[in-house]
Amino acid sequence: MYSEQPLFRPPADDTTLWRYMDFEKFVSLLERRTLYFARLTSLADPFEGLPVRRHMEIARQSPTGLSEQETTKHKEEIEGYKRSIEEKRKVYFVSCWHMNRDESYAMWKIYAGAGAGIAIRSRFHRFKAALPATPLPQVLAGTVNYVDYDTDQPLRVPYLEELAFSKRRCFDFESEFRGFVRDDETEAPGVEVPVDVNLLVEQVYVSPTSPAWIRELVQAVLDRYGLKVEAIQSGILTGPSYF
Repeated sequence: MYSEQPLFRPPADDTTLWRYMDFEKFVSLLERRTLYFARLTSLADPFEGLPVRRHMEIARQSPTGLSEQETTKHKEEIEGYKRSIEEKRKVYFVSCWHMNRDESYAMWKIYAGAGAGIAIRSRFHRFKAALPATPLPQVLAGTVNYVDYDTDQPLRVPYLEELAFSKRRCFDFESEFRGFVRDDETEAPGVEVPVDVNLLVEQVYVSPTSPAWIRELVQAVLDRYGLKVEAIQSGILTGPSYF
């Protein structure tokens, strides 16, 4: 079930979302009818879910004139804050999407590889509608905020959930939207949330480097699973028709 969260910035309902993946993950989505949310600490960026430098400077500030006992207590509180962040990073899970009107060559290369790469096109209103109506798991969502972890000067220390929606500016080309769930029980690297695939998937694109038979295979898979969409061969590497 999708739930609004005022701490996060959801995109407009008609925002186009892309999910780039390999063929195996695509088939898994159709077969299992679940959307995979990866544990925050399993992602490649070691800064995922961590505060910026200024957050920690604020947390470490101590009033003047503290007694030795009060100073010790303050240091313990700082360590407790750091432990709390590390614990939350392990129970936060995200589903990452690219927001863009058009396909992205960079996203194809990085996340879908060569050959049988797949890109699913959806929209934010479809993402919300495709999630289960039952209360659990509760899915939150928002756009990622790109920051400089060394120089940014935030006005306040964020809630821990907000840290899952911040990334370094070197990743801003991803223009990322994230679905978010929390699971305190699982030991797995990810959790699967049931989705209505027919509602979620608006269109399916096949890698621009794939041979024609891959597109035919993807179309056969779509037909087998009852999705009423056409597999489209990406044309971003095709020369102009007018020349």
